[in-house]
Amino acid sequence: MNATITFDYEKSTKGTHRYKEQGDRTEWLVGTLYVKRTAFDSAEPPAMLTLTLATASEGLNPPAPRAVADPPQRRRRKAS
Repeated sequence: MNATITFDYEKSTKGTHRYKEQGDRTEWLVGTLYVKRTAFDSAEPPAMLTLTLATASEGLNPPAPRAVADPPQRRRRKAS
């Protein structure tokens, strides 16, 4: 699969910007896309985004897995 999808800015929520896929709703591949506010350097979100979807077999290398730290362990209180 190889597809390029264009999204229009719809609104901002508390921590994200929401984008709606262009085109006829019956042909959408993604629909609504939420992007964290911290993804953009400027305070104003871009009016339009373009997303390219491709499988690894079509020449794009998948991203390397990220190391995720274990969550901190909580100390348990001793029973009285």
